[in-house]
Amino acid sequence: MSNTDSCNTIIPQDVQNLNITIPKGKKLKIGFENEQVSKPSYIMVGSGYITHKGTQSMDYTKELLAMTPQEGFVFNLLIDNRDVPNEAKPYIKSNYSYIDNSKLTKSEKKKVYEGYKRLKSKDLVIRIKRGHYLINPKLVISNDSFWEKEMLDYAKLKENK
Repeated sequence: MSNTDSCNTIIPQDVQNLNITIPKGKKLKIGFENEQVSKPSYIMVGSGYITHKGTQSMDYTKELLAMTPQEGFVFNLLIDNRDVPNEAKPYIKSNYSYIDNSKLTKSEKKKVYEGYKRLKSKDLVIRIKRGHYLINPKLVISNDSFWEKEMLDYAKLKENK
């Protein structure tokens, strides 16, 4: 290969032969859709920092430390059950979450009820419908492609409640 410093092979091992014809003067670019995941500024992530645009994050550590056992129980369930919109990238999660009450004991259901009320009063989570919740995007900052929609949805839900 001329005029290149390095070449990384991205062709799957199960492909035995691959013929590529490139017209003269054209370039071949091989990559993946949405391969670059951008994230919020380090200063914004869970620090309570206010940006120049007026957006403020919440102090994640401070909120976690201030949680009661019931709040912690619910928040743990919400974090564990966050949606994975792309099965090929399970590490990218949205702030939408589902808690299946049918799998909880009576005492756990009571904890969820009490914990959710407290989390809601602190503006950390909001209920979309039965069992479906949205974690405040200012507390848990998700991937940029979801963050803007989550902010809009959270504001709409908060307005309607």
